[in-house]
Order: sequence, then structure tokens, then C-alpha cells
Amino acid sequence: MPRLFAGNFSFEQGLLPGHQPSRTITRFEAELACIWLAVARDGDEVLCGGVISEEEQSRLAELCSVRPKFLSPDQLDQSRATELVPWGWTPGIRQLADRLRISIVAPEQETIRTVNSRVFGYELCRELNVRIPGESVVRSLPELMPAIQNAHAESGGWIIKPNQGQAGRGQLRGETPFLAEQQLATILHRLSKQEAVLVEPKLNRILEIGVQWRIHQGGDFELDGITQLLTDDRGRYLGTAIHPGEVHGIEVEAMNECLRIQSRAIERIAALGYFGPVGIDAMLFRDGESERIRPIQDINARWTMGRIGWEWGQKWGPGKWLHSEMCPAVTPSLEQLPLALSPAELDGSPVRCRTWWVS
Repeated sequence: MPRLFAGNFSFEQGLLPGHQPSRTITRFEAELACIWLAVARDGDEVLCGGVISEEEQSRLAELCSVRPKFLSPDQLDQSRATELVPWGWTPGIRQLADRLRISIVAPEQETIRTVNSRVFGYELCRELNVRIPGESVVRSLPELMPAIQNAHAESGGWIIKPNQGQAGRGQLRGETPFLAEQQLATILHRLSKQEAVLVEPKLNRILEIGVQWRIHQGGDFELDGITQLLTDDRGRYLGTAIHPGEVHGIEVEAMNECLRIQSRAIERIAALGYFGPVGIDAMLFRDGESERIRPIQDINARWTMGRIGWEWGQKWGPGKWLHSEMCPAVTPSLEQLPLALSPAELDGSPVRCRTWWVS
């Protein structure tokens, strides 16, 4: 039975009341629609807010060994799907399912909002005794400066993350125990919209991993795989690496402890009634002369880029799934030529957010 994949990649913003995606976000989501080729089957449908040329569709079909039907929003009345697969469930996605008369098989919306919030992640880390020193939740202006100064005292730097945010976007960073005027205005706006922000010390990162979990209806869960997150200095997502092993430079004992703690977190998430894909990010960081692992850095109860990268790895083995506006640089060997997994143009205009596979 055909599935309809809907890439609402601005999922976190879609959780907020009255969210209407901007033209920029709509274009961004259209450019990323082809990432569903990692999991789609022949006969499935992919919602895409732009036209991919027949030539590019044929190229992608030959490369990925699958040819779903791409539907624009205006063509949704042609859909024959019996299942809707969104990036994450939001009120807007539920309205789409109702419009298409597709049964909704998803957790309660309030449960989804809760388990994707950083406040929930913070409370869960405190419950599991893995909260990092200097980390705190701020709900009001009087709490803000003490929290920043506490984080700064721990590491000489701080990061402020929105309660609902993704892939490093929306973060504020500083190296002094003070805020710039514009930063303060941004935080006040977020507190009015999301009720809280998370303040944490800036850690001396060595590497980051994304652990891919799956929770079934009824509460059973399984570990699908481990990927390495590729990010820039501000924590923004650049790609995913899939290695031959699953430790990625982390000592086996530390990795096992990380997975043990994450499995307890997954049990708690399942107990709240959530089911579906979950990605939990972790970080290996340097603390003085030693290395430590932060087992829970972010919880994403939805599809994730790490999960899509892992799915590509199931098709092609070890490699890197990269996001770039230009063809990524690789060493000049035939085995490492990058494969373009997205079209060069959409609606006749150049695609900026392209994805590539490098073996």
C-alpha cells in the first residue's frame, strides 16, 4: 500500500501555535524532499513543493533503485496513499491527513510536543543523573544572567538553546558572562513564545554521534544504529558519517554506558505514550586532561538527518551523507566521487541545499 512522505523539516516551528512557514522555509523543505529516496519504495509518493525535471527524476531513480511519484501540493487530490509519513507530527500535518482521509497513527500531539522539548530532555538528564555542571533551564529574565554566569564559570563559554529547536539553528553563543543587546531581545522573544530556554556551558567537543532508536506501539523499542554527526563550530548540521563499526572513536566501555543511559531514556519516552523514530545525540568532549561522554545532548522524537544517513548506509555501506551548496571536495579516486542525491534545479531555479553521498 502506498505511503505519502511529507517533509515538514521545520517540524519544531510547526509545533508552535499559529505557525505559518515562510517562503524561504517552504523552498527549503521542497529542496530536501528527495532525502525520502533513502526509505521510499516503488509506488510511494513524496510531497514536493517544486517541479523536478523528468531527466533528474530518471537519474535519481537509476541511482537509488527506486522511483516514487513526486506530488506538488496542488496535486494532492491525485494521492492514493493509505499512510502518511511526516518528518514529525504537527497540528498542520494532522490537518493534511484529515484532508486526504488518511487514518492518523501517531502519538498524542501533546506527548510529541513534550518529548521534543529541551526542558523535558533537561529533566530527564537530571533524573538519570547525567546533567552536565552549569546546565540550567531559564523561564524568566531574573534567572537569565545567573544561569549565563554559572555556565561561563564552568567552561569560559555558554550556549543558549530554544526549548523547541533543531540542528543548531536558533542557538546563541558567547565567550563572556554578558549578553549583547540583540541577544537579550532574542531571548525575551523566545521566552514569550516557548516559555523557556536552555543554558549550558560550551564543551570542548571531540566528536558527536547520533543514536537511532525505534519505539513500537505498545512500548517495545530497538536500537537501529549509530552514526557520526558532522557539524560546524556553531553546531550546525553538515552531514552524517556511517562507519564500518559503531563506536566511532569512543571507547567501548564508554559507548556501552552511553547506550545503557539512552535506553533508560527511551523507556521513559515510551512510557509517556510516544512511538516512532527517535534520534538521541551524544558528545565526546575533553574535560581538562581527560575525555568524557555526554550521553544525552539532544532528543529528537521524529525522523532525523542521522536516521536518513543511516538508511543510506544500509543501501551502500560505509560513507558520508553530506549537505552542501557546492559539490563536496573529495580525494581524486573513482571510489570517492560524490553522488548527487538531489536535483541541481527545482522549478528551473538552482537548488541551494543539495545532498551528496561519498563512499
